[in-house]
Amino acid sequence: MAANERALTRERIAGPTLTFTNITYRVKKPSKTILSGLSGSLPSNTLTAILGPSGSGKTSLLNIIAGRIASGGGKKIKGTVALDGVFVDAVKESERFAYVMQDDTFPATVTPSEALRFSAKLRRPHLSDAEVHSLVREVQEKLGLMGCKTTMVGDELVKGISGGERKRLSIGVELVTRPSILLLDEPTSGLDSFMARTVIEYLRLLSRDGSTTLCTIHQPSSEVFNLFDNVVVLKSGRIVYSGPIDDIQSYFSKFGFELPKATNLADFVMRIIQETPDEKMDELGMFQVGEDERGSDAGSESESLKLGAGNGESAALKARKASFALQLKLLTTREFLVWYRNKAVIAINVGIAVVLNLIFGVIFYQAANSDFSTFSNVNNSYGAVTLITINALFGPSEAALFQFPRQRPVFLREFASGK
Repeated sequence: MAANERALTRERIAGPTLTFTNITYRVKKPSKTILSGLSGSLPSNTLTAILGPSGSGKTSLLNIIAGRIASGGGKKIKGTVALDGVFVDAVKESERFAYVMQDDTFPATVTPSEALRFSAKLRRPHLSDAEVHSLVREVQEKLGLMGCKTTMVGDELVKGISGGERKRLSIGVELVTRPSILLLDEPTSGLDSFMARTVIEYLRLLSRDGSTTLCTIHQPSSEVFNLFDNVVVLKSGRIVYSGPIDDIQSYFSKFGFELPKATNLADFVMRIIQETPDEKMDELGMFQVGEDERGSDAGSESESLKLGAGNGESAALKARKASFALQLKLLTTREFLVWYRNKAVIAINVGIAVVLNLIFGVIFYQAANSDFSTFSNVNNSYGAVTLITINALFGPSEAALFQFPRQRPVFLREFASGK
């Protein structure tokens, strides 16, 4: 192992214990409580799943913990988030959390190595080129991306890496920051059972290596579900169970729900919470009761949390952000590579320009040599100048408009990640 790689490895420390207390999320229009007094704890270096039916609040809880949403604009959020018992402002200190969104958004013609290097240089600009190279290689080895490191990511039109490799790449671009908390929204979405198990196995290894990990998941297989250490079960924005996965069967048996033989535990839990009405679950005492439901107003506004010593670290992270000049250089280089490698688009643009100019040339042939003493000749020359000018202006504009739908998800992901 090279000296730089050993130095980077020594930076890794044990992941913190994440605690969230009395998380409440309400919206005004329409008036609705999305999360109601949720509290829980994620032990250090563990892999935790948030399980629940659609609309139960899984992604909302993840977004609040990650600091992706805050009070304002008809939203009201209350509660606290702490790392190792020290309160943090999840909104202002979102750099301390790595968040992998459900959709894998990358330019089609970049390679995994280039995507990882781009993320590392933007988010850790203090590292030298040799350190960036060592970091990228380390992430590739941990996520099993060495075999596809020079293959283009691809899309619907460009053949590229597999869905599982793309998902691991999404995780990798966040891992270059060496996060202590790793949050993922539906990491197995769109993957087959084998790829889903592979991704979760990698997440389990990462949690043991220093990144306390929390992810939402929807109806996992028994093999995938058993890879998790803990599970948080949600229904209607309330916690039904929060704790070790080994204790979930005995927990539900207390309320008269016995696991049938040869039944997937995750399917068993999902069936119970979907078939049992909320009123019946309230009567049985299956819901965790938060402070907000007891009438207490102890939870403070999330955007006003300034407790603990986290702000100093946040300032240090912000000081490490890439300068405008470096951002411009890296983005320009990436866009040139994306354009240059897309041979089909280049050929189409050149072909359109050639055909249109040939048409204009035939229509307005010898227009410039006409006698301008007559109005019709002046009109012909004016028409030629007008059409050439419009084509010069709108040709590049149309190409940019067609690229906008593809580039928008990439921009939103990178902007939200603080790149």
